[in-house]
Amino acid sequence: MTGRPVIDLTGQRFGELTVLYRVTNSSTDQPRPRWLCKCTGNCGGTRKIVSGAHLRDGSTISCGCHRQQILDKTTHGLSKSREYNSWSSMMQRCYDINCTVYEHYGKRGIKVCKRWRHSFENFLADMGPRPKGKTLGRKYNNGDYTPSNCRWETPPQQNGNKSDNVIVTVYGKDMIMAKACRKLGINRHSFSGWYSRSEYNSPQQALAIYAARKGIFL
Repeated sequence: MTGRPVIDLTGQRFGELTVLYRVTNSSTDQPRPRWLCKCTGNCGGTRKIVSGAHLRDGSTISCGCHRQQILDKTTHGLSKSREYNSWSSMMQRCYDINCTVYEHYGKRGIKVCKRWRHSFENFLADMGPRPKGKTLGRKYNNGDYTPSNCRWETPPQQNGNKSDNVIVTVYGKDMIMAKACRKLGINRHSFSGWYSRSEYNSPQQALAIYAARKGIFL
């Protein structure tokens, strides 16, 4: 039986790592392709063998020197920064069952992407400094914490991301969700409860599906 073809990563760069060539797996316990990489960080060119999966998903972006650099900054005060507080709070909401708001996040399936879950370094690199007066928010209320779904938001943006306040289109007209539910004769609270438990990131798609189940077609 032939496996899937291996994607040649030679010469490609992933964070601080440049791929030199593929190395032979030393045992059957390492079935995935692995690559010898040269780090271009502050380490002076350390070489490191990394699996292709870890390179592509962004979980390994240096030989370890980049992580150490962030950790050194954390030791000297970054752990008390606004950015670290946002990262820590995000992790608690999604994975700490004792967190007061866990039921609205982790319990209903909201997760932190692999790139951020084990690395404040990656979170900081992707999000950048947290502007004064802003907090971490998600563009889609039912989406996970990922680089593409997160941004630094003002309080009005945070409030506007609630399912009642997002803008949807009903019969060619844009309106907030609460008004759309009234127009369609849908119980707003029943829809909000269903939407918060659903798998849909798009409020427009969720509304259309929920309405169709009630025999109402947009």
